[in-house]
Amino acid sequence: MSNDYGRLIGLAAAGLLGYVAYKAWQARAAPGAGGLPSGGRFRIVGLEVTPRKPMPGYTVQVIVTVYNEASEAGTCDILITRDGSVVASQKDVIVGPRMNQQASMFFTAPETTGKYTYTVEVLDKNGNLHDRKAFTIEVVSTPPPPPPPGKVSASLEAFHVNFCEAGSVYVKVCGEYAKVKVCKDGHDPVIVKVYITNPLGDTDQIVDDLTPYGSGCWEYDGTASRIYHLEPGKAYRYTVTVKVYDISGKLLLNKSWSIKVITPR
Repeated sequence: MSNDYGRLIGLAAAGLLGYVAYKAWQARAAPGAGGLPSGGRFRIVGLEVTPRKPMPGYTVQVIVTVYNEASEAGTCDILITRDGSVVASQKDVIVGPRMNQQASMFFTAPETTGKYTYTVEVLDKNGNLHDRKAFTIEVVSTPPPPPPPGKVSASLEAFHVNFCEAGSVYVKVCGEYAKVKVCKDGHDPVIVKVYITNPLGDTDQIVDDLTPYGSGCWEYDGTASRIYHLEPGKAYRYTVTVKVYDISGKLLLNKSWSIKVITPR
């Protein structure tokens, strides 16, 4: 009986310890007020301010990237302050465990020219400060000149002629297709125009588009639907031209490719 009683005591103690451990884990994992995750250790890892030199009364955008160092999700508030006053905020930002989360905020630049310092603060839902970073903007009376668009390049990725009818006297052409890739460095978008010139000298514009902001490469394609006739079994030259302009209309790139095409018999 004494051995059985000892085993019961041991089992009861183990059960109690397990229950205590479970309740401790439940308290850590349970959502806080409003059903939001209550954990997290937050750190500012990214700060992007646009523009850095606004004109008086212009809107300034701030993108803040917050990293959660904890192994559980958490909720934080992000504030932008100047001289102790909040000018913008993002509340209840949920950040997953060991993950980044971005928040975008806007505020109005002061009406007087000069340099102004702002502070970004990250607080948990109990009001505890986790991290802060400062940044400075300079309010100017005239806008700064736009940055140069950077290097622009283009390549021909695909081209084909649509022969819709072939015969011994003539070959009927129902259009051409071309695809180009445009790469650029720099923030501002550029305008992309693509043209196809057929062997008869007719030119059709197949692309008139605007790239996204930022650096990268994008593909643009289109089809010319002009119908004409060529002789069978002969070699002809087609030309694909890409022209790239900045947003003010300045020509940045003018590049052409000559493609030899032999018509079917």
